Amino acid sequence: MNKKCRGGRKTLDQWLSSRWSLRVLSLGVALLVWFFVAWDHQAQGHRTLRLPVEVVNLPEGTVFSVEEKWVEARFLGDVESLADLERERPQCTLDAKGLSVGSHRLPVRVPIPKGVRTVSLSPKTLKLTLERHLERRLAVRVERGEDFPEGARIHSFRVVPQEVVIRGAERDVLAVDLARVVVHAEDLKTKKRAFDVDLVTRATKGKLLRPVEVEPRSVRLTLVVSADRRSLRCPLRIPIVGAPERDYHVEGVSISPDQVLVEGPPALMEGMKELVLDPLDITGLKGDLVLDLPIKPPFPEVAIIGAQHAQVRVTLERKVNQRTLANILLRVEGESPVRQWVPTPERVSVTLEGSPSALAHVDEENPLVEAYVDVSNVVTPRIVLPVLVRNRREDLRILRVEPPRVQLQGQLP
Repeated sequence: MNKKCRGGRKTLDQWLSSRWSLRVLSLGVALLVWFFVAWDHQAQGHRTLRLPVEVVNLPEGTVFSVEEKWVEARFLGDVESLADLERERPQCTLDAKGLSVGSHRLPVRVPIPKGVRTVSLSPKTLKLTLERHLERRLAVRVERGEDFPEGARIHSFRVVPQEVVIRGAERDVLAVDLARVVVHAEDLKTKKRAFDVDLVTRATKGKLLRPVEVEPRSVRLTLVVSADRRSLRCPLRIPIVGAPERDYHVEGVSISPDQVLVEGPPALMEGMKELVLDPLDITGLKGDLVLDLPIKPPFPEVAIIGAQHAQVRVTLERKVNQRTLANILLRVEGESPVRQWVPTPERVSVTLEGSPSALAHVDEENPLVEAYVDVSNVVTPRIVLPVLVRNRREDLRILRVEPPRVQLQGQLP
């Protein structure tokens, strides 16, 4: 037994010391190193990241809103690349290049490094809304809080600056009715001077639902409060002079604010029912009109508290009139040489619809329309056909034809 063991060990020693054994061992070690290196660099993994959304190539003069500010993305790739991706936290992008004002649904794009691919995005598309950017100036209005001392009156005040500039999406900026500061009883006790400016809209009966930039954010207010004056809210009215262009009529006139706070001696305030703005001449007006007009006190002793200007909006609507031409000769088109056609009746009435200026060019001698029947390919000697009308003006519309159908009798020449 010992001889066999010594013989086997001798054989193993001879094999290990041979040239072929060294080659086999070297090849085995090389394969082990190669497998280790290859496994280390090709290890795959998943990673889920919550990435912010960024809008790129935004058209000039617009602002945007996105329905979601974050996107959940799932990636697959080698472990090292996924670690770099998590560390860099790339932003998802929505490309707004060349888009117009309105709502658009765009694909979400995520820049990823080599060795990584996107498995899923939630959501894959986002709704992007583009709106025009608007800037507007508003006078700062001073209002008393609900806890303002009873019997106290704001005799005079000074606001610095008197106006603020608001910026934002067109819809939000136009929704603002007024900029105000509210004075409370505690403000009088502490002699507060700096007041934050609030933006108010009637649509929401309070502050705006979406933020609008205000500059400056606060104003300085100096008040003189006394008890010998009476205050009341007076509605505003504006006299309209003249008439718009003949194709339009006034649909409505609105004033914002529609009432203001005025203060003055009780004797003058008792008979004050409204404040009348300067007359507005709309002679020849062809479109909606928006103006800022000063609010003037009716007496030197009366003071306007708050807004010193009112925005007046005149809305026009296009007139649409009708005119009936009752004696239009009916023409027959498409006649063949072997048969002549006689319509019954030979004349029809055509009712047109359009603006007054367009209808002014229409009369019995110059009807601007042609009534006809087409007998092309008619083989029967008697037939009832619809009356067709050829309109020569694009701004006129054919409303109806009486009768709408006529009978035709074919006659041999």
